[in-house]
Amino acid sequence: MLNAPACLILPTCWSKYGDAIKSCLDKKEPLLQSSFESLSKRNWRLRNRSSNQGSQIKSHRQTIITYLDSLYDEQSFSKIAGACIRVTNNYDLLVRTCIEWSSSVHRHGRFRVYAVARLLRIWKRKGVDLQGPIFNFLAASSDFPGLQKREIYRLLAELVRSQHLSVGKYLQWLIARGTLDGHHEPSSDGPCDVYLLFELPLQGLPSYVLSLRSMLLATLGVPAERESDMIVAVKAKIVGQIPDFFLWDALSGSGAGCAEFALLSQTVKSAVALWIRQNLFSRLQVYRETESAFEDAEQPTADPDKFAACLLTLEQFHTIRRILEDFEDFAILADVLYILSDEVQGSILTAVTDTVNHYFDVINAIGAADDIFQRLYHQVEEPHGPEFIERAFLESLIDLACRLPNTAQEIQRLRNDTLASVPRLSAVAFSPISDNTVEAVQPTEPTFPDDMDQMLASGTSMDKQTLTRVFCTIIGHLETLFEESSQLRTQVSQLLSRLRRFGPKTFDALLKDWLQRWLPSDFQAKLGIVLSPMICSKVVSLKVVLDTTARLLSLEGHQNDRATLALKMLDMVITASSGPMPIVDYRGYRLLDQLYRLVRMSSASIISLLRVVVETCGATEGPLRTRAQARVQSLSVRNLIQSLVLQQPSTTKEFASALSNTDLQKVFWGVLEQEQLEESSHLDRHSRISRLMNSASNFNVPLVLLELEVILSGTGSLEDAKGTLADIFVERASASRDGRVELWACLVSELPVSQAASIREKAETQIICLGITNTTSMCHGDKTRLDGLSAIIEAAGFSVSGAETSSFLDQIADGLSMICSSPQLDKHQFDHDEIDSDHVCQFIDVFISLLVIHQSTIQHPRFSQSALFQILVSLSRLLIHPFLASHPTLPGNLFDTLTILSDSLSEDTRTRCIRTLRDHHHSQDPRLRFIFGYPETVDSEWLQLATRSSTFAEAKCESVTIQPYSLRRWEMMQDATPISTENDTSLSLTLFGARKSVIA
Repeated sequence: MLNAPACLILPTCWSKYGDAIKSCLDKKEPLLQSSFESLSKRNWRLRNRSSNQGSQIKSHRQTIITYLDSLYDEQSFSKIAGACIRVTNNYDLLVRTCIEWSSSVHRHGRFRVYAVARLLRIWKRKGVDLQGPIFNFLAASSDFPGLQKREIYRLLAELVRSQHLSVGKYLQWLIARGTLDGHHEPSSDGPCDVYLLFELPLQGLPSYVLSLRSMLLATLGVPAERESDMIVAVKAKIVGQIPDFFLWDALSGSGAGCAEFALLSQTVKSAVALWIRQNLFSRLQVYRETESAFEDAEQPTADPDKFAACLLTLEQFHTIRRILEDFEDFAILADVLYILSDEVQGSILTAVTDTVNHYFDVINAIGAADDIFQRLYHQVEEPHGPEFIERAFLESLIDLACRLPNTAQEIQRLRNDTLASVPRLSAVAFSPISDNTVEAVQPTEPTFPDDMDQMLASGTSMDKQTLTRVFCTIIGHLETLFEESSQLRTQVSQLLSRLRRFGPKTFDALLKDWLQRWLPSDFQAKLGIVLSPMICSKVVSLKVVLDTTARLLSLEGHQNDRATLALKMLDMVITASSGPMPIVDYRGYRLLDQLYRLVRMSSASIISLLRVVVETCGATEGPLRTRAQARVQSLSVRNLIQSLVLQQPSTTKEFASALSNTDLQKVFWGVLEQEQLEESSHLDRHSRISRLMNSASNFNVPLVLLELEVILSGTGSLEDAKGTLADIFVERASASRDGRVELWACLVSELPVSQAASIREKAETQIICLGITNTTSMCHGDKTRLDGLSAIIEAAGFSVSGAETSSFLDQIADGLSMICSSPQLDKHQFDHDEIDSDHVCQFIDVFISLLVIHQSTIQHPRFSQSALFQILVSLSRLLIHPFLASHPTLPGNLFDTLTILSDSLSEDTRTRCIRTLRDHHHSQDPRLRFIFGYPETVDSEWLQLATRSSTFAEAKCESVTIQPYSLRRWEMMQDATPISTENDTSLSLTLFGARKSVIA
């Protein structure tokens, strides 16, 4: 590996044995490790791209995005932070990509802002400068389409709060650039670098910074008093909603002039949210003082009921939570939940735990989930009375513990308490010696849930027949009275959940049979209000419901019945994904969590629903068709489609398979940009593809491929569509720079083979035209064009068919010959200014890359040996030319390319190459001797047989004439078997110093 690394240039088998070789190396030897890495890169560059789609190397930006997307599955921030920072040392690229990911319209989830803020803080602690990259992003933010600016301001506001972004330096930077000139009362849609001035949290800032900001606001024509008035109006509006909570603030006014909470600036939101937290903390101090006085007094005078409600009531908590949700200030909401986790009221603890479960991704990204759980779990360990612990609180706490690491013991303890609470609650309710005796003997008629509760609490086992009878009783009651109240549906669902513990297998079989009977019935019109509580109570999973629905939809039946069932089920899914957090629904976060898991991992059943609804848009008439079209074109469904396609790119083919006519295509035209739906429907194919390319970014590649499939599957010739696509891609790649070239290459690498081949052939034609017309000089624009064309050809390398002939390779051979025979190339050793060396080197590099991409054609047994001879001789001459001797990478690339292409030579062609190199006095280079396998000869002869000692030869040198040794036919006999062993009947080639190699 160290002395003869060229012997390990084996691209065909390196991927198979490379890891085994690496495992044998000593990790303490840096020289061996660096040599192995160098060999890996060389073999990877020489790999065969043919029929190997997906082997394209991701750019640094795409790799970072992949790591960030993994946060949807597992929020391991230390691991992701270390992986991202190892990808690149370009902190501008790293920070810019993270900010774009947190604010992209093609990513969903409130946790993204807090996740990126946490990553940036980790990098700040490791010494990464955040100020410069953030300011550079703000200055160029107008060049990054598809971003939600409010999310950008939320992220920067969080960094200002944690003092990881200096407001003073931002103001200095703003003044130094002179950006404020020409702006008057800028809007939120304006430049981010200017409008950030209106979105900064002001708490804790020095007075001189606040004064400087007020001066800059006045320069923009915005008085600072406007913010103060808005803050007062918002506080007055909130006091009107919770009149008994803010006891220490005497605010006048009704807040009628206050805007919607979601439209307020981050400055106003932050000030009001901190004011709410401060009031809650003040109430907590009063609560603790009252509690201490109540416990110390021998004859307390305080009202226990008033004391219990001293801190917060359940209605007040719901209102505060809704306000903070509207503010989208989940950092303050996490503080509120942390404060209330010491509350002694069971209903408050249950509401707090449900809120943490509902926003677990957000609160965990903030870093507060584990602390809140520990405080809530501490409440379970407290020696309170049995009436304190609510079963709902225990169930929610178990769900929260299951999401956190290292909580196995806590989960087991909570499950034991939950099992123990069921019979205990029933026994207390009906025991004649309990505190509820007076209530129990009242002449009130017991309800159905009470009877079932008493029956289920009477034993610990149940036979199959009894379980079936009880199941039918409960289900029959649900089908009859499911419209009475949501509380009844919740109680029945809890009874079914308790019944399932007596026989899970029998219960699941009964439930599946019931679903298959009930879903197609007339009652399915209300399936959302019946199934949602059952899913939230863990009676049945959402996957089982959707899989059962998918099986029913696959059966032959009336189109209207199938469409109605699909629409109702889709409505339930959409309501769970887009609605706000339910306040009265029992464990509503469970349905949402199961939906997210299906979207990320197993989306086949959801796709089946969408396909039936899409078919309804074109297969039926009347109100049902109108309803289906309205549902599919709604924002919630489009967000669901985006999530499915982006998190599971393989679903692109599933969606595309349903698009068979124009009506179905129109449904998906607006997946990327819904506001352009009507306008796009009237454009021709070329204009639609051009607009689609303008919307493309590294965050929506699967979506672009989906809509591209929709456009190309429309009416018209398929060949014309491929030609149009090739023209657009080549045009865009030729004019792009930097990240956009990587984007086009990424798109091409995911296209079908036929489309990628059309684009590659078009780009190859353009490169040949550039090589013929500009052999010695090229302007900067041509260099940019060549880089773009080379990138998309590399990405489309999998589309090379491996045919036996290729006119393109003949053109490459002619181009290499032109470069070798160029008179300007020979002048290089006399006058370095006569030729554009960078241009020639770039073309040589492009040509050898094209040869590697087309190696499957070159290695074809019937490929033209004369063309291969021309290519190898030209590459050999370039390899030893002094013009390339000082180039850092090109000689190595030439040598590696010659090594793999020379294996396809016939013996006659190999001999012809050696003689041609000898005639041009190039045969003495050791690299060529290694490649073509001939010895270092005497007097420039290419093959001799030494049979006498050198002393005897010197004595007879005048009388002996040395001539080439002619091999006889029997001496050239090949092996009789395919086993690689020495042939005793043939002349050993080791006598001539021939290169040995083993072809895998």
